[in-house]
Amino acid sequence: MCTDTLNNLYVTGLLNNHYTNGKMGTIKLSPAGFLIWDKIFDAPGQYADYGKLIKLDRNGFLCIIGSSDNHILFYKYDIFGSTI
Repeated sequence: MCTDTLNNLYVTGLLNNHYTNGKMGTIKLSPAGFLIWDKIFDAPGQYADYGKLIKLDRNGFLCIIGSSDNHILFYKYDIFGSTI
């Protein structure tokens, strides 16, 4: 988890259900706890996708490092949740 200067909360991790091996999910919540945006990543294949590290860079972009089938994943989002 991490927060920005406006106290928005960012969380990443594993989304799991009975039908998949898991997908990497990332959410942005307002200080009041309301969902601002969410992103789901599902790599090809039947492997679980994990979000493991989440951090804001010096420009305010959200950086996420994760893994899928022993491969490293890296995603970067702007404040609106658009992939950079």
